[in-house]
Amino acid sequence: MELIKVYDTEKYLNNVIIPLSLGIEHVIFVTHDKLNPKQKEAMIKLLQDHGIKVDIHTLSDDDKEAEDIFKVYPDIIVDISSNRYLNFYLFEKAINAGNTILYYDERENVIKDYRSHKVYKKDLYRFSIKEMVELAGGQIKTTMHTAPDLNDQDFIYKIKMVMKEAIDDYGLFANFISRIMQALRGNDKATLSKKQQASLKTSPFYPLFDSLHIIDINKGMLNIDKRFKLQLINVGSWLESYLYILIKESGLFDDCIMSASIDFSAREDYFPVVCEIDMIVAYNNHTAFISCKSNKVDTTALNEIKVHNLMFGSNLSKAIVFTADDLNINNPPIFEKAQELDVAIIDKTMIKNNTVPLVLKKIFNDEYIYEKVIING
Repeated sequence: MELIKVYDTEKYLNNVIIPLSLGIEHVIFVTHDKLNPKQKEAMIKLLQDHGIKVDIHTLSDDDKEAEDIFKVYPDIIVDISSNRYLNFYLFEKAINAGNTILYYDERENVIKDYRSHKVYKKDLYRFSIKEMVELAGGQIKTTMHTAPDLNDQDFIYKIKMVMKEAIDDYGLFANFISRIMQALRGNDKATLSKKQQASLKTSPFYPLFDSLHIIDINKGMLNIDKRFKLQLINVGSWLESYLYILIKESGLFDDCIMSASIDFSAREDYFPVVCEIDMIVAYNNHTAFISCKSNKVDTTALNEIKVHNLMFGSNLSKAIVFTADDLNINNPPIFEKAQELDVAIIDKTMIKNNTVPLVLKKIFNDEYIYEKVIING
């Protein structure tokens, strides 16, 4: 079974979603454009890995070259999942010849028949985050922070217990972790001065960490549970780890990557272009790019995650800030700015109500509603 389509230089999933979902044997792309080499190579590799033959024709004589393709493959399926003007030509050819015409409805994540607009196939290929990033021209180089091991139930339980207590005063909690960070200086243990011991032991969070055996202060030595080294030398990783656990345990989403370092350099770039994203979540072939903020959320943070979303996502992907603050009450201008930029907010309220996964799913399904901003005083 053969398929012909215009190569889509803007919406990268359009190039592969129908071939992968229908088990097409041979895809013929036609284009007038210069193609991004990274995107093209990723697309070809993904299709070939699934046993699909790929041909790409840069047309110089539309009538003759397209006519030849239709003559060789008279029953070829036409995929018009692209807004490129060359689509009109293929569409006319298919209408006149009676070929099957399909398109991908990205909002509903289904394939439809053009003539009837009825669903042709709804159980589609599900992309991993790695595949979607590569199809967009990027490459996941490393994950900066190791994701929690969900099989280590003791570790997971302790992360949850800490966050349950920390959420009421996350600033004070972050200050406590920062003091541990300063003492450890990246090591597994540290010798403490009397002043440092007093500073840690007088924190309201010390009894919790001591009872959970996350840290131990004995004879002037600070010892830590090595499983928590990341969390104790990087305060931001608490929120990342907690969010990762909630997402994975919910079972609502297709894929999740924590703390991804993505290279989106073009081949001719002299300096590497790399960005770091705290969390990427995939659901129903759409992505959400999430920035976790344990400190103050500002316009720069909103703009940063917005840009990452535009770089790697689609018009339906989501930009989200996850914060332990209550922006609606404590920082209404930023809450309103987020709404203006179409950056969704998951904050302290959702964490305390245990509704984070459900809110994230609402964001994916365009059911998220900004609550009325409350102005103090």
